Formats: sequence, structure tokens, C-alpha cells
Amino acid sequence: MDPTLVSLLGLLGQAGASLYGEYLATQDEAKVRDILQKSLDEFGNISLPKFESVVAQEVGPTALNGVKTDQRLTDAQYGSLGSYDDIISGDGLAAEDQANLNRIGNQLARRMSANKSSVQQGMQAQGMGNSGAAIAAQMAQAQNANQDLAAAGYD
Repeated sequence: MDPTLVSLLGLLGQAGASLYGEYLATQDEAKVRDILQKSLDEFGNISLPKFESVVAQEVGPTALNGVKTDQRLTDAQYGSLGSYDDIISGDGLAAEDQANLNRIGNQLARRMSANKSSVQQGMQAQGMGNSGAAIAAQMAQAQNANQDLAAAGYD
């Protein structure tokens, strides 16, 4: 097919799509105008009151003035709110959660140290004590420990 003809067909296709889009937009605009006019016809004739000024009036006591709260419930509510303060000051974790994460971190650090020693001994036994393979194995152990710690934070 001739490249000029292909270009011409592409141009005609774009022009046709543009015209069709413009047609749809004008149809939507006509619908919006119609709905707006119907709303004005239906609600436009409602007369609203006109105030020259608004004056506040004091009313007498209400039934709410007689409501008494139970001090125990108020204290319990403030106690609960206080626990949220502890969580906020603890970077989103309660003290118990922080302690659990520290415990898990310590367990993982001990396990990582033991694994590192095991890798070093194994590599030295094979004559590859400071080789790249030994370093890669140690890095893999460290990565696994970090992943375990991150996963433990979601439990």
C-alpha cells in the first residue's frame, strides 16, 4: 500500500474520531442544559423567607442539663485514650509490641551469628575462607534474617 495513502487514511480516521467526540460532547451538554432547566422550572418558584436580621434568643434549660455522667465510665474512657498516647509516642507500637519485636530481633541476631560462624567454618574447611562465595553466603544469611525480622513485625 502506498505510504501517502496510509497517511491520508490515518489523518481521515483521526479527523472522524475528533468530530465524533465533539458530537458526543455537544449531546451531553444539551442533556445537562435540559436537566438544569427542568430543575429551575420545578424549584425556581419556591419563595424563600427574607430576614432583615437574625437575633439570637436565649432559651431556658433543657433536659440535657440534668444528665449526669458516671465518673467510673469517664475515668475508663480517659484511660483508654491514654493508651493511645502510649502507642503514638511509641511510633505506632504499644510497649508490648516493641518488646516482642526486640525479642524477635535478638533471636534472629543470635541465629544469624550462629549461621555466619557455620558458613565461615564450612568455607575454611574447603579452603575458601575469604572467598567471594563465603561473602555471598554471609550476605544471603543476613538478607534472610532481615526478611524474617520484617515478616515477624506483621504477625
